[in-house]
Amino acid sequence: MKEREKIDLKNLGGEKKKKMRSEKRVNFGKRKALLFVALSAVLVSLSIGTASAATHYVHPGESIQDAIDAASSSDTIEVYSGTYYENVDVTKQLVLRGVDTDTGEPIVDASGNGSAIILSAEGIVLEGFEVTNSTARLGRGAGIRIMSENNIVRDINATNSDYGIVLYFSSNNTLKDNRMSGNDYNFGVWGANDNDIDTSNLVDGKPIYYLVGASDMVIDSSSNAGTVYCIDCVNITVTGLTLTKNSDGVYFHNTCNSRIENNQISSNLFGIGLSKSTNNTVMDNNASNKFEGIKLYKSSNNTVIDNNASTINGTGIGIWLSMNNTITGNNASNNSVGIKLLFSSNNTLTGNIANYNKFYGILIAESSDNSITGNTVSYNAYGIYPVYPSSRKTYDPYTGETNFSNNEHNGINLSNSGNNKIYLNNFMNNLENVHPEISGNFWNSTEPLTYQYKNTTFTSYMGNFWSDYKGPDADGDGLGDTPYVIDSDEDRHPLMSRFENYSDICAKEW
Repeated sequence: MKEREKIDLKNLGGEKKKKMRSEKRVNFGKRKALLFVALSAVLVSLSIGTASAATHYVHPGESIQDAIDAASSSDTIEVYSGTYYENVDVTKQLVLRGVDTDTGEPIVDASGNGSAIILSAEGIVLEGFEVTNSTARLGRGAGIRIMSENNIVRDINATNSDYGIVLYFSSNNTLKDNRMSGNDYNFGVWGANDNDIDTSNLVDGKPIYYLVGASDMVIDSSSNAGTVYCIDCVNITVTGLTLTKNSDGVYFHNTCNSRIENNQISSNLFGIGLSKSTNNTVMDNNASNKFEGIKLYKSSNNTVIDNNASTINGTGIGIWLSMNNTITGNNASNNSVGIKLLFSSNNTLTGNIANYNKFYGILIAESSDNSITGNTVSYNAYGIYPVYPSSRKTYDPYTGETNFSNNEHNGINLSNSGNNKIYLNNFMNNLENVHPEISGNFWNSTEPLTYQYKNTTFTSYMGNFWSDYKGPDADGDGLGDTPYVIDSDEDRHPLMSRFENYSDICAKEW
């Protein structure tokens, strides 16, 4: 019995070995089949990848745009040396590469008919071109116009155009080793800020400083900077630079506790721009540019002091959607508009000069609770022109010293503006001293003031000096006995002399 059991065990073991060998053969066959399928998939993938990454070649006499239209996404287009008279719009994710065949980089010449190369699709690589003669109506032509995101632009030479390289509402782009020169405006960024642009990019031979998230830096004359952008920065000082022929001389976005001082900024579209920035100081700069010398947009608690923002086709100092800024001691003359406040509140304008501006010395639209005191506003078409409903603005409280003299048309124009406090100003020799379309303003102080006139102290409400006022002053207190009529309003206490002849003016203590 024991012997039979041993035999049975041996037979059992043999059967198991046979079964295991059979299973191994089956499994090996399955693995071969799976491996074949996997290899086939890889080969198919490689063949597809190869097909979608073709290289196209463009020779002189051929069209770059035709090659782009014929290409598929992810293709490479190589353009050989030569001059290509066309406007190129890259509408696919491509590599567009200029190839120097010993006669220089290929040239895209827009022939004064718009931009040379436009990047419309995302993820483009553009390199190795010269772009030129990119001009258009209203100065909107660009050698390279970037309209999309996540692009790489390198080794571009942009010349003789409205703009060299400009980014329009596009971010996450990388620019390296580009050269911009001889353009009306070499470089500009509009409406986007998060880009990688290092100092290898040159404007008229000077490096672009495009700082993102930087802090505790000084950019001075040793940097030789050609234009400066500070994005999300803290404690940056920009000083002693000469900045010309770019979209912006200095531009701060979301930047705080920084300074822009003692710079010569001219022939740019915008001299100094602060966007969504706080607690900065702009001081002692010469900002004579095309559209705006100094611009604050959605910015607060900044100080703009002792700058020259003059000889500008647009506005000397523009305050847009901003509050609690101090604008003092600046010269905003010989512009179209000296100082402009739009949709802004609680700003202080004091001691500024806004003379000989083509239209307005100070223009105020939809702005309230601003204090405008001690400014000289003369020889403009309009002295101060508040437009649209603006409430509780105060001009010259107590010792206000704003001059409105010898303006071409109106000393002050109040269009749809009411509840403004306007007193202790000089209105002299204007064709029309005041032009209130819809009135309801205060033309004298709203409380009695104590003052000295001809060595005698008086206490009374005080208005403005009007050079064409002919009323009497029987008691010699320096105030007219009859009102000065302003349409449906009136100055009930007109001054008999310029406000400078009244001293020690202060509110009466009750």
